[in-house]
Amino acid sequence: LSQTDRRLGWGWKVPANFFILPQLARRYGAFRYVHVMRHGLDMVFSDNQNQVRNFGRHYGIDPGLPPATAALRYWIRANETALADGRRHGIRLLPLSYDRLCAQPGPAIDDLLRFLGRDAGDRDRLVALVKPPGSIGRHRRERLDFVTDEDRAAIRALGFDVP
Repeated sequence: LSQTDRRLGWGWKVPANFFILPQLARRYGAFRYVHVMRHGLDMVFSDNQNQVRNFGRHYGIDPGLPPATAALRYWIRANETALADGRRHGIRLLPLSYDRLCAQPGPAIDDLLRFLGRDAGDRDRLVALVKPPGSIGRHRRERLDFVTDEDRAAIRALGFDVP
């Protein structure tokens, strides 16, 4: 799709885009940004910890913290910052729970289409594309004794349940 084709718009998926939201806002003005969040406790137990390793220092994450604590603190701070930057810079932002998308694809796709100003003509086709991975809810099989009350409050504020 060409960037000059204004009928459909354009976009890309890069998990760390939230780092450059202020720059994108300066360049493009009021744009729409879909901020996809997966449950932070599931992210803690992911094998992929590249973001906390590569970017944790930008959020004051002490590299000496236990890995699970560092990963959770990074997830909280990165998502809080992305949402705050979106509001601060007038970005039209949709926080989209990946977990909700997988559990209830119809309503999540409806919200996404509405946010993007698209008609629901492709709704059923889009819903059929959702294939939840087996790793959703993996944190329920893990010990969570490292999660503080402050962490729990932040996770809930970002829209996720905490066992």
